[in-house]
Amino acid sequence: MKKSEKLRRQAEREENDLKALGLHTKVLREQRNGYMVVCLNTNGKQYLKSIHRLVYEAFYGEIPAGYDCCHNNGDKKDNRLENLRIVSNQQNSFNQKSKGFTKCKNKFRARIKINNKHIHLGLFNTEEEARDAYLKAKELHHII
Repeated sequence: MKKSEKLRRQAEREENDLKALGLHTKVLREQRNGYMVVCLNTNGKQYLKSIHRLVYEAFYGEIPAGYDCCHNNGDKKDNRLENLRIVSNQQNSFNQKSKGFTKCKNKFRARIKINNKHIHLGLFNTEEEARDAYLKAKELHHII
């Protein structure tokens, strides 16, 4: 069986599973951030829902406020139940790959995300200075 045929059959199974839950799917697609989402239509309202959240919630119930569902192996397309776990927003921030700075005109802006809020660490002349500021803040606030 060709790979495209397998993917089509998998999509059909996923769509049937959603219909069994009373959710009618419109479009399954990949977002720019790499996560797979589906446009759901229930009670005349449409909304986007991440596939990994749907999978987790189907087996364990609603994800509590302040928590995220994340992928153990970092692969945003691997939505197997055994690859999903619940972590606090802060723990999820620890797991994100970040260099800790961005180019801002002629300077480098360092910042860190703590409790879902970005904290400005300063503007620096070099990438190295910005990276050092980020790493110091990460050591202070995150578990490294």
